[in-house]
Amino acid sequence: MKLKLFFLLFINSIVTFAQITFEKGYFINNDNEKVECLIKNVDWKNTPTEFFYKTSENGEVKKETIDNVKEFSVLDKTTFKRFQTDIDVSLDDLRRLDNTRNPKFENRTIFLKEIISGKANLYIYEEPGLKRFFLEKEDLPITQLIYKRFRINSDYNKIRENNYFKQQLKKHLICADIKVSKLERAVYHSESLSKIFIDYNYCGKEKEKKKEINKVENKAKTKFHFSVIPSFKLTNPSFEGPYYTFKNQYMDEELKDLNPVQIGVELEMILPFNNGKWGAFINPNFRTASQDLEFELDKAEIKMNILEINVGFRHYMYLSKKSKLFINGMLSHDIYFNSYINFEERPKYRENLDLESGTGIAAGVGFKFLDKFSGEVRYYSNKDFLRNHIHWKGTSSSLSILFGYTIF
Repeated sequence: MKLKLFFLLFINSIVTFAQITFEKGYFINNDNEKVECLIKNVDWKNTPTEFFYKTSENGEVKKETIDNVKEFSVLDKTTFKRFQTDIDVSLDDLRRLDNTRNPKFENRTIFLKEIISGKANLYIYEEPGLKRFFLEKEDLPITQLIYKRFRINSDYNKIRENNYFKQQLKKHLICADIKVSKLERAVYHSESLSKIFIDYNYCGKEKEKKKEINKVENKAKTKFHFSVIPSFKLTNPSFEGPYYTFKNQYMDEELKDLNPVQIGVELEMILPFNNGKWGAFINPNFRTASQDLEFELDKAEIKMNILEINVGFRHYMYLSKKSKLFINGMLSHDIYFNSYINFEERPKYRENLDLESGTGIAAGVGFKFLDKFSGEVRYYSNKDFLRNHIHWKGTSSSLSILFGYTIF
């Protein structure tokens, strides 16, 4: 319990430190004054109505809201602009679709996130159950691109689509490079719409167009990393059970002399959203260890061959362009083979014990440098490897330190 509490407090302090990082940016207030500052980048999945900033590294943290700010930006990452516009508030949750083809507009003052800028600007608005794209040009004020799913009264199980946004694109994004067939194939998705807007903004400029489309594709692409992960157990497993039951004697032994080294690999998938700050991974580790124990009237041979398989998610928190912190959460499954606790006096007093596979949870916090070198401290919950033996208990909760080298 002390080990678990220490680890939870350690993770909390690291995460708190990492989350209080501010990045260079600016905002423009209602008086059209541009304020250079440091903005807290919280990877807004949903469109914000406020943000926090500082005017210097050691300055006071302040808050600004949509009421006072026309535009704000985290440099080279994201820009939000304020608009008063009509937005369709029809929910897109399959369980809550209505039976009306037409959008349900409300006039709101909202921030919109800029995706593509140029002769035609593409924006997005997101909140739970809503994702709306907007078009803006010099000769066209901000206008929502209409897409809506709805049910029909005659058959509630059938879903229809209002794809009016394709007609809007045909009308407002006229370019010889954009074929009607491409607009017909367009989907109401950031990558698809971004490519069409790039076609329009760079109409007739193939070199520049290709460069911008590559940026969009790379941003949307799922990336994979493969790493070698040696690790060391900082704590030891233990077991307890009856020694001589007729004398009411029990043993409780910590296996201090077991080999602490594990060899592992990791395959990580970086998910294509939130600036690559989320990943999923699988991390198998192998460990072999043995130890002999001597008791007052007996001896025991312990042998462990363990394949540990961890599957989970990871969140990165950037400290700089070269370094970042991360936290992990995962399921951890131990597979034992040819693993046992054998007693020399087995026929007289006690059974030999086969070790059982088991599943638990684990969490870790670590640091990565240059996207190559990493270190991590990881806590594993208990997986009782003697749970199938009555009166016996095997404790495997542990703290480990892992080192990694990313090959690609």
